[in-house]
Amino acid sequence: MAQLNNSLARMRTLDQIMVEINACDAQSCITKHYVRSLVLKPDSPIRTVLVGRKRLIDLDSVIAAINDGYGTSTKPQPAEPGTVRRVDI
Repeated sequence: MAQLNNSLARMRTLDQIMVEINACDAQSCITKHYVRSLVLKPDSPIRTVLVGRKRLIDLDSVIAAINDGYGTSTKPQPAEPGTVRRVDI
């Protein structure tokens, strides 16, 4: 039975994901909106399954995406004042 448990994905609803995150870190600033936006991105690495009207989300892939910094902004740094900046066409 233990071997079967190791091979199953930990699929949760969004509310259950938030309970798990808050259980790990009670002071976490991660919000439902942030997790939902990560899940719904077209290129999201987070695995989901639609079951009826519910979306089940793989808890381990959410944690991995957050730890890897997926979804964080990677805006280029502004050019130094007085220099010419490169413009890509």
